[in-house]
Amino acid sequence: MSFFDDERFEKWLWVELIGFDRDLPDCGVAEYLSRAGFVPTGVSLLLTWTGFVLDFDGFDRERPLHQGECSYYGHPANPERRRQVWTNLDLRRLIDTLHARGIRVYLSFFNYASTGCDAGVVKHPFFEGKETLYEYSLKGRTGTLGMLKRMPDGSFFADTLIAKTVAALTGYGFDGLQLADGLSSPRVSLQEGDYSDDMAEQFADFSGLTLDTGCDNNPERYRARAELIWQEHRAQWLDFWRARWTAFYRKLSRAIDAAGKEYVFNAAWTRDPFEARYRYGVDYRTAADAGARGMMAEDVGAGLAILSERDNGYLMTDAQRRRIHYQFQAALMLTRAALPDGKKLLPLAGIHDMQEQWGVLEHQPTAMLRNVATNLNTYLRTSGGLRPIIDGPWYCLADSITPAQWEFIRSCWDIPLTPHPVRTAGVTLLWSDERLERELEAFIKTRRTPTHQLLAELLYHNAPVHTIVRNIADAEGDVLVTNPDLLSEDERAAVQAYDRVWLLGGTLDGFREVLTEKAAFGTLALSCREAAEPVCLENPTAYAFDPKTSREPVGMLWTHPLEFAPWSDDFFSRAANILTDTTDTPTLTAPASCKHLTVWTSENSCRVFLGNDDYWYNHPTAEFRREIATARCLTKYDGFPVPVNGTSFTLRVPPRGMEIVEITLK
Repeated sequence: MSFFDDERFEKWLWVELIGFDRDLPDCGVAEYLSRAGFVPTGVSLLLTWTGFVLDFDGFDRERPLHQGECSYYGHPANPERRRQVWTNLDLRRLIDTLHARGIRVYLSFFNYASTGCDAGVVKHPFFEGKETLYEYSLKGRTGTLGMLKRMPDGSFFADTLIAKTVAALTGYGFDGLQLADGLSSPRVSLQEGDYSDDMAEQFADFSGLTLDTGCDNNPERYRARAELIWQEHRAQWLDFWRARWTAFYRKLSRAIDAAGKEYVFNAAWTRDPFEARYRYGVDYRTAADAGARGMMAEDVGAGLAILSERDNGYLMTDAQRRRIHYQFQAALMLTRAALPDGKKLLPLAGIHDMQEQWGVLEHQPTAMLRNVATNLNTYLRTSGGLRPIIDGPWYCLADSITPAQWEFIRSCWDIPLTPHPVRTAGVTLLWSDERLERELEAFIKTRRTPTHQLLAELLYHNAPVHTIVRNIADAEGDVLVTNPDLLSEDERAAVQAYDRVWLLGGTLDGFREVLTEKAAFGTLALSCREAAEPVCLENPTAYAFDPKTSREPVGMLWTHPLEFAPWSDDFFSRAANILTDTTDTPTLTAPASCKHLTVWTSENSCRVFLGNDDYWYNHPTAEFRREIATARCLTKYDGFPVPVNGTSFTLRVPPRGMEIVEITLK
């Protein structure tokens, strides 16, 4: 079955108006769908800024839309056409046409008070004299709006924005809202802000603390207040922002529900559940529970690694770039497990962006396939078996794509989908809501390494951990438990009752260390119940990051990894080898830059997904320890003979790409 015929998955397009043609009676929808080759579940129309909803005044007259709404931030052209002058009536016609095709239509915009146009940057008149509505960082006022801020009269800006948004949704006939960047979470990290008088007063009311207020125009007092909050009251600061964002989501949900609409929310700047809480104060669980139908997870694993210093705010090292794919795989696994049952997880599928000028499709197509194949073959195990961690793509941005390019994109989703997965090779990771809260506490106090970082490093070192489970009673085979001492009492008891368990980052009674690393900043161990003489590594690396006073670099910007404890590559590489050698996982003979993911489809058949982190070809060899009967490469041309040598096969894997081989064993 084609991925695009599989009803388990939704297919969403994030598109600017420039992606359609207002001069055609159907706004170019028929031609667009013909090129795409499938009918999407929905289309999210990017209208750039808050001005779109603030200006909505019905349809008594035909009104031209702002240039910054006719294309993202008003950019003048894409490869297909020049920006057109759309009107409110044209937009409603486009929505009606999409509805006639059975396609849902969402509205999306960012927390912008200004937008671009031919004349330059234009600020919306609503924000004149309302400087307090902007987000504030340690450097002062930013150019974006804070969703939790209060207007000069003391009312909450969100009340006005939500009411205006619901009016626009209803008037135009949108089905729902994509709560996009800056509306679903702050743009400024909690380390850097928002420490304005408004948010400090709200924090004081929440916490009962007495804080110096009236500091916005006094840099020294402002900085002192910020340092006091971050250094002395960080846990309360994080709890305050979670409470405020949860209240915002609930308020939005009530208004959206009353209007008969729906919404999804963007992830907090691509982060996993731990870092979403620590960096931005957003709890995916409470946000989803408030009423969202799901989350658009900003998975930029295919594109972030090729961004520049100008894009990132700093120059990434090669080591950082190579880890990105695995950090995002880990983030999606943990996000899937954290989200309540029934909530959709729809990851951003990066294509290109003509305004921001990046293009995975054009400049890193091999990474596109690797990213998609990994996401479709990483699973959540439930009582009903395996399900992919994702519920379908959110194509971004989906304008000016040729038929041949769409054919390639479709192949990236059709080929990797495994029809009947039984299990992934290796171990299953155990998720815990309780542990997440305790990891946050431990990280604030001691910088203890959280699950996301442990998992990302294991994956980077080729550890077979490609399934996650919420309840250990639903698990099969070997289970990996990170930071087990931070589980609840009931969870620890369930782990003790399960036969095949590996512990990482802590221990429980009855377990023995297999691998240990000792450093000045602590000890890290991999343990199981039956172990030979343990291997002990010495880590001489100094780690001078003070949990209280040290600050994350680059303003804790999402593109820069947090300063985690520097456990050695040697430890994670050895741990990965142990988990491979003691489970049903093929071994890989190759440079360390080659990794694999194996999905068993029966006792004698599997799919092997061979990846390559390097920017050049590599030739890994996969060893099964059983004789291979047949080997067929799904990602090369028909008739390509896979080189098989008894119990192993080898293959050329493209730069930053992936090849998929279907294996049967004798």
